[in-house]
Amino acid sequence: MNSFVASHPMTASMPQIHLNSEQQAVFHLNDGQIIGFNEAASRLFGASHQQLAQKTHPAELSPLVQPCGSNSYEKAEQMLTHAIQQRQHQFHWLHQRLNGETFYARVTLIAETESDKAAVVAMVQDLTPEVLTSLDAALGRLMFSKSHDALMITDRHNLILDVNAAFCQITGYQRAEVIGLPAGFMRSGKHDQEFYSNLWQHLKQYGSWEGEIWDKHRQGHLFLKDLKICTVLDPEGHVMNYLALFSDTSEKANHKRELEKLAYYDTLTGLPNRALLLDRLERTLSELQPHHNDQQLALAFIDIDNFKTINDTRGHVFGDQLIKALSQRLANQLSSDDFLGRISGDEFLLIFSPQQQLEHIEQQSRQFVELLRKPFTLGDISQSISVSIGVSHYPQDGNDSKSLIATADIAMYHAKKLGGNQLCFYTAELGADFFEKSNIELHLADAIRKNNIYPKFQPKIDLHQGKVTGGEILARWQRPTGEFVPPDKFITVAEQQNLIQDLSLSLIRQCGLCSSNLQEPLPATLAFNVSVQELLRPEFSQQFINSLKHHGLPVQHCEIEITESCLIGNFELAKSSISELRQHGIKVAIDDFGTGFCSLNYLRSLSVDTIKLDRSFVGELDYHNRNNLIVVKSIIDLAHLLGIKVLAEGVETQTQLVILKALQCDEVQGFYFSPALEWSDFYQFARQYCAEDINSLDRTELNRHLATLLKPHLQ
Repeated sequence: MNSFVASHPMTASMPQIHLNSEQQAVFHLNDGQIIGFNEAASRLFGASHQQLAQKTHPAELSPLVQPCGSNSYEKAEQMLTHAIQQRQHQFHWLHQRLNGETFYARVTLIAETESDKAAVVAMVQDLTPEVLTSLDAALGRLMFSKSHDALMITDRHNLILDVNAAFCQITGYQRAEVIGLPAGFMRSGKHDQEFYSNLWQHLKQYGSWEGEIWDKHRQGHLFLKDLKICTVLDPEGHVMNYLALFSDTSEKANHKRELEKLAYYDTLTGLPNRALLLDRLERTLSELQPHHNDQQLALAFIDIDNFKTINDTRGHVFGDQLIKALSQRLANQLSSDDFLGRISGDEFLLIFSPQQQLEHIEQQSRQFVELLRKPFTLGDISQSISVSIGVSHYPQDGNDSKSLIATADIAMYHAKKLGGNQLCFYTAELGADFFEKSNIELHLADAIRKNNIYPKFQPKIDLHQGKVTGGEILARWQRPTGEFVPPDKFITVAEQQNLIQDLSLSLIRQCGLCSSNLQEPLPATLAFNVSVQELLRPEFSQQFINSLKHHGLPVQHCEIEITESCLIGNFELAKSSISELRQHGIKVAIDDFGTGFCSLNYLRSLSVDTIKLDRSFVGELDYHNRNNLIVVKSIIDLAHLLGIKVLAEGVETQTQLVILKALQCDEVQGFYFSPALEWSDFYQFARQYCAEDINSLDRTELNRHLATLLKPHLQ
């Protein structure tokens, strides 16, 4: 029996009512004050006897405010007054344990006298278990009725007992239609019996199962649902019910497919994009065995020639239509095992089906080139195009996706260099050239900045006076390792990277430094090569003149050499720049004369000082090539009639020199006299050159021999 704990001297006179309760907390109150309690009260409020004895009023075992909003002390007084008046009063109360935790309780107050100072017994019953049970039930009812997910309850035989509104909305069935039916009545037929056997085995073993499953809607279409099933056991552990919760994930699946489409397919053409191409290529390569010689795979990198021009002239909308039409035409010609995708812009990648022979791939690729040459009719516009195709081959050209695509790209790039509209297979030589060019592109700007590209000077010899009249400035690049990079390699790159102006200014600056150390002026003209990219800048002529003056180079001893390509781009602008340069005393020479299509027209329209006879003519100068002699003589004679000097470049033999002398050529340069020299060596060569080789030529005998060769022409 629980003993009553007194907290006040009057306790002994109080009646011993309800003190034997072991589960229910009991307090004795007198005049509203706590004067005693039992051990159950101490346990309920989580307090020792000493701690609980310090509480003198019921409000001290409550939060300040009750859920109704009333002050706990004031409301407790009201409840006590009501109990004394009615002899007994029962109500719900929010109590608070000493650790701060609150709990709901049922409080019963019993008054033991009718006086105003009545003694009251308070019995406090913890309602926490009941509240939780009631809350769970209410929550369950709410979830079942309001859930957006379908809920289905079956008996232990899997017959439907009840469904909620969401079930009806998702499946299309009314509740009355499905009660009593087997839970699997909506099977779609997409899953075999093994699938369902595994489901039930897992459910029996673990008590739950979840996954995606296809079912059939009342209207007949299939839908994908995310299903969760769990078992409900009776007290003996036997299956009593099955609960199923599911949601329609068809929209989610469709959204997922749309996201995958965006992630893996090109939005314009519908073809696989770069990500999917890489994935397909890597999976295909993983299935091949590199040690087996018969395991082969080829890629084709396809690019439209001059597509930027089409876009610029026809517009981007037309360009997109052309891309779509091309991809469709190409896709229609592929076998089912070929895999075509769009990498970006006008670039496509074709993964041929494995094990095809290179001969077949070459034949098919050439057919693609011809197929795509046929005009595309888009609206009222007929557009002809051409493509460049580069092919790489596994495992010879690479054993992973990255290297195979890179080598196919290199081969395609080479096909473009050859003029486009053709097919090119990757070779080791192409790869070496490409990586050499890439290396040049990477280091060119730094080489210019550090003066690793510097000028050398090849002497020009006057055939009439037998002296050095000038020097052509040739750019030379020597790496820190001592390796030389050929000019024909890096000059083109400088133009492509818009570094040609920086290179020219660097050469002028270095030439200025060289000439500033002279004791006396050099009586020779320095000839600078000028690219088309420079000449066709409107501000070029003035900037060139200013740069020469800034670095101390006398303009009257300077010359520019231009090729005919400078004139083709914008003849009037080139003509204007040339005219301004000559007005300031700068000489102008046309280089590689005779190799263009409009040479004579240029001579008629331009005012220049010199034409440089291309080395292709000089290289074939001998006494047996009569046609070449006639052409060279005609060029020299025509130039002289126009008051223009002729310089022959690439002179390497005495025979060439003798013939040029006899044909009245004005100047020569070439290895017969000297290669390009360092500044100090060129300066000494120009001052000390001996003209004995030229002066000793027997012109009488030579003229007689040439006259015989040219006689039919002269008549």
